[in-house]
Amino acid sequence: MKLKEDDGVIMEESNRNNKKIVEELSKEKEILKSILESTADGILVTDNNGTFIEYNDNFCKMWRIPKEVIKTSREKEVLDTVKKQLKYPNKFIKGLKEIEKKGKENLDFIIFKDGRLFERFFRPLMFKGKRYGNVWSFRDVTEFINLEDELIKNQLLYKKLVNNLPDGILVQKDSKVVLANNVGVSLNGYEDLSQVIGKDIVDLVQFPEYVLATIVEDRKEIQTRQNDIKKVEHQIIRKDGRKLDVVSQVFSFNYSGESYLTTIIQDITESKKVKEKLKIKEQIIEKSLNAILYTDLKGNIVYVNDSFLKMWGYDNLNQVVGQDTLELGIWNSAKFVRETRKILHNKGYWIGETIARSREGDKFDVLLFVNLIKDELGKVIGRAASIINISEIKNTEKKLKKSREKYKKLLELLPEGVVVIDEGRIAFANKAWAKLLGIEDTKELIGEEENNLLQIHPNYKEIAAKRLKRVIEDRKLSPFLEQKFIRKSDNQILNLELAGIPLIHEDKTAIMSVVRDISERKHFEKELKKSKELYHLLIELLPDAIFLFKEDKVVLANQEALKLINCDNIEEIFGVSFKKLLNGNLIEVHPDYKEDVIKRREKLLREETSIEFMEEKFILADGSIIDTEVGGVSFFHEDDIYIITVVRDISERKKAEKLQKKIIKEKLKLKEIEEYNKLKTQFFANISHELRTPLNIILCGLQMLDSSKDEKLVEVNNSSRLKYRKMIKQNCYRLLRIIGNLIDITKLDVGFLKMNFSNYNIVSVVEDIALSVAQYAATKDINLIFDTEVEEIIIACDLDKIERIILNLLSNAIKFTDPKGFIFVNIYKKSDDVVISIKDTGIGIPKPKLDDIFVRFKQVDESLSRSHEGSGIGLSLVKELVEKHNGTISVDSEYGKGTEFIIELPIKVISKEDGIEQVVNYDKGDEIVEMINIEFSDIYSIDLM
Repeated sequence: MKLKEDDGVIMEESNRNNKKIVEELSKEKEILKSILESTADGILVTDNNGTFIEYNDNFCKMWRIPKEVIKTSREKEVLDTVKKQLKYPNKFIKGLKEIEKKGKENLDFIIFKDGRLFERFFRPLMFKGKRYGNVWSFRDVTEFINLEDELIKNQLLYKKLVNNLPDGILVQKDSKVVLANNVGVSLNGYEDLSQVIGKDIVDLVQFPEYVLATIVEDRKEIQTRQNDIKKVEHQIIRKDGRKLDVVSQVFSFNYSGESYLTTIIQDITESKKVKEKLKIKEQIIEKSLNAILYTDLKGNIVYVNDSFLKMWGYDNLNQVVGQDTLELGIWNSAKFVRETRKILHNKGYWIGETIARSREGDKFDVLLFVNLIKDELGKVIGRAASIINISEIKNTEKKLKKSREKYKKLLELLPEGVVVIDEGRIAFANKAWAKLLGIEDTKELIGEEENNLLQIHPNYKEIAAKRLKRVIEDRKLSPFLEQKFIRKSDNQILNLELAGIPLIHEDKTAIMSVVRDISERKHFEKELKKSKELYHLLIELLPDAIFLFKEDKVVLANQEALKLINCDNIEEIFGVSFKKLLNGNLIEVHPDYKEDVIKRREKLLREETSIEFMEEKFILADGSIIDTEVGGVSFFHEDDIYIITVVRDISERKKAEKLQKKIIKEKLKLKEIEEYNKLKTQFFANISHELRTPLNIILCGLQMLDSSKDEKLVEVNNSSRLKYRKMIKQNCYRLLRIIGNLIDITKLDVGFLKMNFSNYNIVSVVEDIALSVAQYAATKDINLIFDTEVEEIIIACDLDKIERIILNLLSNAIKFTDPKGFIFVNIYKKSDDVVISIKDTGIGIPKPKLDDIFVRFKQVDESLSRSHEGSGIGLSLVKELVEKHNGTISVDSEYGKGTEFIIELPIKVISKEDGIEQVVNYDKGDEIVEMINIEFSDIYSIDLM
């Protein structure tokens, strides 16, 4: 018994819960229905069979269908009512079926007979992945049609806007990119538009294989079905290797009879990182383009959709629920709220404009549709509102007003005459048109009949009638056309260019004529024609070959150009491409110049520019090669680039230049011979002096010695005889030195100088020579200091030649160093070379004379050398002996401070057949003294013999 009682309690509780759930569902349904009624759009919900499930009042009002017809489900009557209103009923029915069959979101437009234009938006009604029906949303956008003309006038602004859109846009023609905005270029990893123009989009970046296959298939399908949009989310790999997640939308369109394929690429890399949490509570309301909200009776917000959050600048629903609409900035004042609520509760709805305030405090204009929310019993439980941001429309209206005023002023300032004729009478005329008629004040023209002022010339009456019909009856623009008129005031014939524009207002058509006085232009055209003929004649008479290319095709060539390529007339090459022209059949660029020709050609094709004349070689059809100078200039004309190429035959000039170079070369050679002969003459004069001086001294000494045997002469003591003997010996050394140098120079010239290489410790050799010379230097009160960084460096060298080199340089150092001066001899290793430096603190050598220091027969300073005897071949011989060792010698000097000679010899040794390197010890003993006496024989004051 207790169990039955418990069951009864449970049943009673269950019934109460079910009733409560039913009441809640009923309340929720009423709320949704009220929200549906509050939207400004006409909403229709059907099941999968097309049967009406739900609709709002705006749907009935917009389609002008009585509710009782829909409630009774008289579908044929509903369809007939719809078809009678439409301009294209059959297209509407066909489109309706296709959209329902596809079951995808779709946005299109419906045109009514009375001029109305509806925006139709379709979305399948889905729940948990299953389709339950369809949702249709209709919006009256008729008022936006009249903005079309103004939008067209701002097309340049839109072009700039497109170029600055955040999405990349690529337009292709025949699979090649012909247009791209900045983002379209950078998004694919490129820097300049020229890098993408002319390329297939599939070559710009890497696509996954499945996407690439889809792109190829979609391209074929889309090009056959206009306005279809293919949208796919995928990944691309840019040129720089960076990976991007993108959404690509592809569609095609026709322009001027040609098909174009447009790809819009949206970078969603960053947005994909943030998971979007979308809540599908009520698809019709949540996806509405309008901001929708409902409040309780106190005015506190209960619910808003995403559009509201975006419009007011909030992030989520929790930020606004419970907020008062006045504090939230939906209404502009408490008084306005009270007045609105009063009307709302009287009529049940309220429609009006107000100024709202966003979360950030920004004000904007809105249009509100407010309805009362009632429960099943008809009790008011809240309010629902649909809100449209009309700030842009308001701003557009203001801009249009300003634009109208601006254009009116612009028409007044136009140099062309502008007149508006309404029903045969002048309604507007600017100053230019009045001036054309010889009238100063435009007010005199208003209301006048045009025929009383201007009369069409008899020869143009038929044309004028057709053009007038086109504007008035067909309501089409009549383009500029040359016509003649007779001015009634003086019967003067006017050459005018006239265009007609239909102005439609309230189904009536007025005509606006734009008139240009082309009398002066006709005169200029006549002169231009004459000038053109003269220029053409001038081009034909020019001695250079001239080619004119349009883009890459030949369009003009003068007689010299035809003669160059062996053609009789221009028809043979007209329209031939630059590449084909130079393919070798007529003329070909020499291989040495092809790369330069291509680069210069590309520069001309890229921009308006000019290239300087440059020498190029061409191979003619007969195989002969001609020298030319080629220059060019490019320029744009009517959006086409033209290139003028001038080819100048310089074959004769090159021959003349070659001959001139030969003559100059011969002259230089002759000059060198003359200079050489002059040097030889000076050398022989110097040598004769050098030989004569020691010989005279020897003869003088011998005479003095012979005189000592003659009893009649004064007796010569023993010390004097010793002095004369030393003098004779020293000058014999001088003669030996001069003759030895001459012999070596001769051997070097004929190639008979033999080099005897052996392995020596070059450090020891140079040190012994330096120490031997030190005592000679000391007699001149000169300090000779030897220094080395290494004790042993073995090299293969000719010992006699090395001694002569070092002694010659030391002799020069002693000659040109004053007493108390210093001579530094240093030897060290540098990489694979040994470096010998001989530096003095002498008088130095002037910088301009350094280049002549090693020139044979050349003396740096004639006056200086005369004070220190020399033949002028010493240093030249030193240089050649160093070079015979595969070494180098250089000089560094500062006039007045001293000179440094630097010898660099390669560290190489010679080996016997068994591979053993034999080193010869340096021990010359008295031989070095003999060599020093010979090399230092020019230093007369020396007295160590």
